[in-house]
Amino acid sequence: MTLLAHALAALLTWLPWQGHAVRGPGTIFGPPERDRWHGSHHACTLGPRWRAADREARALYAAGHFVARRDGRCWDRARLCSEASGRCALVVTADRGPRRALVDLWHVLARDLRHRGGFVTLTPMEAP
Repeated sequence: MTLLAHALAALLTWLPWQGHAVRGPGTIFGPPERDRWHGSHHACTLGPRWRAADREARALYAAGHFVARRDGRCWDRARLCSEASGRCALVVTADRGPRRALVDLWHVLARDLRHRGGFVTLTPMEAP
């Protein structure tokens, strides 16, 4: 990992407007036709949970900037940084899982972050 990526991760964990940062492995999941473990729907897009999403959460979901987390509530916002590339993005929780990683990144988000596996830093953000 480069010095710049370390500095960026340290800065993002220090910023006062963010919550407690968590570091862990980030895996990638794709659409149902390419990922045999993924179902046909995302848990947060069914029924009342979808109606509870605000405009910003729906925009992030439409752009493919969402993750699957075991400990997050539907439509929680967070800043996700890939340690390998040093890139960060604002994401929402739109699905449940994974079992052995901190988060599952949607394949579009992984492409935007240039994340090919490895560790990520997830920093929850305050509700708007």
